Amino acid sequence: VYNFRDRYLLTATYRADGSSKFVGNNKWAHFPSFAFAWRVNQEPWFVSRSISSAKLRLGWGRVGNQTVPNYRTFTNYGTSLLPSHSNTETSDGIVTVYPTTIANPALKWETTEQFNVGLDMGFWNGRLSMTLDAYYKVTKDLLQNKRIASANGFTSIWVNEGKISNAGVELSVTAVPVKTKNFEWVIDGNISFNKNRILEINPTAMSEKI
Repeated sequence: VYNFRDRYLLTATYRADGSSKFVGNNKWAHFPSFAFAWRVNQEPWFVSRSISSAKLRLGWGRVGNQTVPNYRTFTNYGTSLLPSHSNTETSDGIVTVYPTTIANPALKWETTEQFNVGLDMGFWNGRLSMTLDAYYKVTKDLLQNKRIASANGFTSIWVNEGKISNAGVELSVTAVPVKTKNFEWVIDGNISFNKNRILEINPTAMSEKI
């Protein structure tokens, strides 16, 4: 965190996350983020009787998702007991081993990248304040349970496939019409406009409850 003259604020973070649900070079993923804020009302040239505070914000960052069932990068096995068809009376059957899941060692982190810009304004010493935010978010390498032909011996496999975007604008306003020593009347309101789009996706993808 860096603060210069209480006007310019810079925050930077960096994360390296590892998950045992992935293998090899896909086990680790890196997620940086940056945020910058400018308190415009702290500038010497800023003079206003009605505007008591003004802050401009910018941000960018990445986060990851690793919510897949355990051991999907390995082939898992189960056992069953089959009749031995032996004529001996002591025969209890034959224990067999069979695969229960199909492995995908290429599985990796699902990644979400977001950019946002915001504006905070205060008027008449806090009697009226507003916050305006706009954002654009893209999620890629979606973790999905994809249908496959049953001739493979299985009906689905976990893969990284698809990309979606979320964009929106949100506005919130707070007003204090009446403020006395013993009474305060506060009015809050907000409105948002959001749009989701599928950018890339395989139509054979399916969801599974984990």
